Amino acid sequence: MGDKRIKLMQVVNGLRVGGAELKLLELINELDREKFDISICSLEDIGTLKDDFRNTGYPLYILPRTIKFDFSLISKLSRLMRQQKVDLVMTTLFYADVIGSLAARMAHVPVCVSWETRSHPKGSGVGQPRHIYSYRTAMKYVKKIVSVSDAVKKFLIEERNIPESKITTIRYGIDIDKYRKTDGSKKRSELGYENDTFLIGVVARLSSQKGHTYLLDAIPDIIRDFPKARFIFIGDGPLRQELEEKSRHLELDEVVTFLGSRTDVPELLNSLDMFVLPSLYEGLPNVVLEAMASQKAIVATAVDGTPEAIIHEQSGLLVQPREPEQLALAIKRIMGDRDLKNRLELGARSRAEKEFSLKGQVKKFENLYEELMNGGTNGSFRF
Repeated sequence: MGDKRIKLMQVVNGLRVGGAELKLLELINELDREKFDISICSLEDIGTLKDDFRNTGYPLYILPRTIKFDFSLISKLSRLMRQQKVDLVMTTLFYADVIGSLAARMAHVPVCVSWETRSHPKGSGVGQPRHIYSYRTAMKYVKKIVSVSDAVKKFLIEERNIPESKITTIRYGIDIDKYRKTDGSKKRSELGYENDTFLIGVVARLSSQKGHTYLLDAIPDIIRDFPKARFIFIGDGPLRQELEEKSRHLELDEVVTFLGSRTDVPELLNSLDMFVLPSLYEGLPNVVLEAMASQKAIVATAVDGTPEAIIHEQSGLLVQPREPEQLALAIKRIMGDRDLKNRLELGARSRAEKEFSLKGQVKKFENLYEELMNGGTNGSFRF
């Protein structure tokens, strides 16, 4: 008897450390190997996740571009798909969406799916007319677009003019056992903080999207009322130097520590007394789900998919973006009310367990793949 597994190719922009790339890696590792024979194709030969994708045990193909938007990769990728006799293609991130779906069409791959993990503010690069046109053209050849949140689905309908019938929402899931409350005192000690320090953390790339600058603006107000509060910024990115300079300008050197990229995020989350994410826009922030599973009190901005994770006053506090005063008030409110802090912690963990399990997410993907291969969920349309 031959191999009955679905030959699934995952096409991704590149192999940098990012939320979408890490979630794709996690999905590949979790998909049922008795049902799916997976191959991976990256359209860039850059990124520290290369070994992680290779360690899945599946073949990794790299088709590096020679220019910013290399249309020659369409024919190269199409040829690879034919050679691999691919049944189903899933694309992740904008460049892969365009190149991957057009290549799948050229290779006569039966089913192509796009995983849309983020929304974009108006005026961003992928919001330019040529990008929108490229995306909409490519999406003609996709059976389904999987959005990570209803907010991303709304964005696709309103900003990209994609019919609602084309889109299905599968929210991120997380490994509930990996992220759970444990004793964080050892990690706090390693970081040099005393037990009576109130430690507040952000885990996010140091980019304008994540809104760190507004948290820095809020900190002087917080410190005036709670002088033992300390803040750690976990992550790296293009704004690191600018944010460090702003921290020095605000005389926060003794209060704020930039830890850079870390591989011990679960342990760092458990060392915190509170988690904050001051983003300006998000698809569905995976790190918020991790903080919820770690049973942390959370303050986050009410943008895009974040309110789908955090229920205000039940599993965290939500504030408006770009509002340092609101951030400071919410953080101080939790710091000054132990009962509120405990209630939000328990609510966060409970919601993570019920609504955002990794097993549930993976099962929904498997069901979608199988349904599409069996001819269901007809999402074809014309513009």
